[in-house]
Amino acid sequence: MSRITEKMLYNKTEYIEEMCHDLGLIKSDEELRIDLGSKYYGRAFRLWVKAPNSYGHNTPPFGRFLGMTKPETMEALNLISETLRAVQRAN
Repeated sequence: MSRITEKMLYNKTEYIEEMCHDLGLIKSDEELRIDLGSKYYGRAFRLWVKAPNSYGHNTPPFGRFLGMTKPETMEALNLISETLRAVQRAN
């Protein structure tokens, strides 16, 4: 398995954001963001929704926690994107 980079996690998050906009899960002016974690420092990788002109962290419809490591996080992002693709195909 290849090494998972932060860029790969950001790219997958952007892809999920596009699907969320298409499906109406988040508003068109909201952004899906990823917080990078660190198993070493005990911080989890998490997703959150940012509304324009807001500093708040809203929880996405599919949850916030992704994992404690980059591989766990990529697996969680892949599962989210596969589920959203299935919903898109069903519509």
